[in-house]
Amino acid sequence: MTQVPLFDAKNRLSALVHDAESGSPVELTRHGKPVAVVLGREAYDRLHEEHRMFGRLFDRFLREWPLSPDERQRRSAEGDPFAAVRSREPGRDVDL
Repeated sequence: MTQVPLFDAKNRLSALVHDAESGSPVELTRHGKPVAVVLGREAYDRLHEEHRMFGRLFDRFLREWPLSPDERQRRSAEGDPFAAVRSREPGRDVDL
């Protein structure tokens, strides 16, 4: 990924957008620290769809592993959504 200082990107915006459209994301920096990324539309759409797909799959998981009201209350109080499905037993011994 190409890094370009923000002050320089202002003068080269068209070229940077062309690079992003071609599949090469451009990272914008301010004082040497990354602050933004310019992506082509196809890359953005792919990332956005992956995000939406995760949400749908997680919703499906919650529907297929329903919780009792008491368990739902306990989990939300603990802040650990996987508390009821995670084993509390110690793991197996491993030879190193």
